[in-house]
Amino acid sequence: MKKGCLLLIVFVLLIGCETIKMDRDIGAYGEIQSVFNQAEINDLRIILNFFDDVVCKSENVEKSNVLEAYEKYFKRMDETSTDMNVDIRIDGQRQQNLFQKIGSPTFNQIWTKSLQNSKKSVAFEAIELNSKGKYLKFLHEFGKNKPWVNAYYEKFNLSLSLSPSMIWDILRHHEKFDMTDERTKLVIAIHYLSLNELQKNIQKWQRI
Repeated sequence: MKKGCLLLIVFVLLIGCETIKMDRDIGAYGEIQSVFNQAEINDLRIILNFFDDVVCKSENVEKSNVLEAYEKYFKRMDETSTDMNVDIRIDGQRQQNLFQKIGSPTFNQIWTKSLQNSKKSVAFEAIELNSKGKYLKFLHEFGKNKPWVNAYYEKFNLSLSLSPSMIWDILRHHEKFDMTDERTKLVIAIHYLSLNELQKNIQKWQRI
């Protein structure tokens, strides 16, 4: 009898652990399911995996310790960043490869491409957050239960771009974020991928 009860307890614990693991998948959240289709959700997983890899390699931490890597990543950027220069450490070519890997429909629901002019009136292509895409709808839904996400969403709607206050709010308040939540990690990943593009745009504007 005792052996049977022990086996039952072990089984329940195993099921419980598996449930927790499944619940952490980005596709398990209602805000994701109600906004994105399955193909787009698969692409979100690619984005999350890419950014986990970036963070871990940046901080020389094994991917099995990804939460430790994020903590170090935020701390380093907080200590070394000045003005609009945030040391994100995302290789530009790797990021372009990521954009090519995910489907165009997913890309277009998160980002948009436009032509901008440099100081010397030379046109160049810029990638920015899409103010009318599904990703903004997700931010709105997620922000209903997360004040920091709602503030981020509202500030973006005012500026229609990554404003300095958005950049520094994320950097200065990172200790409040639950990085075990894949929705939070998605916001952080897309934020820094977008900021990497913004910093590249500024360099192009000044250089060409």
